[in-house]
Amino acid sequence: MTKRDATREPRVEKPLSREVQFLLMPRFSSLGLMLLTEPLFLANWLLGEDRYSWRLLSTGGPKVISSDGQAHVVSGGLDALRPDCATFVLASFEAKTHCRAPGVASALRQVARHGATVVGIETGSVALAQAGLLSGRKAAAHWDAASPLRELHPDIEVTDAAFEIDGRVATSAGALANLDLMLHLLALTDGPGLADQVARHLLHHHPDAARNLRASDPLPRESAVNARIGEAVRIMEQTLEEPLSVPELAGRLGISQRQMERDFRIVYGVSPSRFYRQLRLNLAHRLLQQTDLSVTEVAVTAGFVSSEHFSRAYRAQFGVPPSRDRLQSTEAPASWMPNGAQNLTLRPNR
Repeated sequence: MTKRDATREPRVEKPLSREVQFLLMPRFSSLGLMLLTEPLFLANWLLGEDRYSWRLLSTGGPKVISSDGQAHVVSGGLDALRPDCATFVLASFEAKTHCRAPGVASALRQVARHGATVVGIETGSVALAQAGLLSGRKAAAHWDAASPLRELHPDIEVTDAAFEIDGRVATSAGALANLDLMLHLLALTDGPGLADQVARHLLHHHPDAARNLRASDPLPRESAVNARIGEAVRIMEQTLEEPLSVPELAGRLGISQRQMERDFRIVYGVSPSRFYRQLRLNLAHRLLQQTDLSVTEVAVTAGFVSSEHFSRAYRAQFGVPPSRDRLQSTEAPASWMPNGAQNLTLRPNR
């Protein structure tokens, strides 16, 4: 057991400090911020007092532009971070750049040393990982960011939960999971009665419901397919680096290749081999945009033995060669998961 492991606190959920600061990275999700602040406002309103307070901070500059183009005025920069306040780090696009901004890691470590809760929201968990705050811990991640986080930080146990609370460190997969995380933290701090009342005002009657969802599933796949195809997809997801042949996959499932071909065309509208390749290309897409791995390393991780074949397949799918798709931005190509009637051509080639 390392010294770090021996001295780290037990995995016990901790109450939230009633003074909260939100560190906003450029291109963060304004929806994610709203789903964190609105429960705090409602808690104050229901209590008839300003029990919770919050402020917005940036890594530099008086405003932060969110992914939808809104300008959010902040009250200070990294030097204004208070070590006694619960600190939420919000990031979405271009996290590998913004979360590595000078001073971010040291500022978060200082907050953590003083015992305040530190929370990574969506790809804000990248900043926590860079600061070493997630080492040896469980962390929730958006399904689009989970693979890069695992690849870059094997010491983190990235889970499929919508959110994780591990001592004074918490993570949320983002989007609607933020609301469930904040309701859970309110329940820990001021009791489940307050959290339930806040949830009711938000027409959200199951504040912990999302915790058990598979955040890695972009769509409710299991409700739309039978168990056999669900198992086939799980095997594919587990063997992206060393993909199986369709006959091998069918053999693992105990069905004929013809039956599997027919099932995939009925459920997903494509062949198993095309579905499999799409999963591998989506993995490559995430690694290219969210890590600094070389194109060759990404190709190998996604199960392509030939860089030339990988480049052709990637360009056919995303409209750009892999070498030109290294930034996760709103202008960059996006990936979709195959589902039912979804056409796998994601956007016109550029």
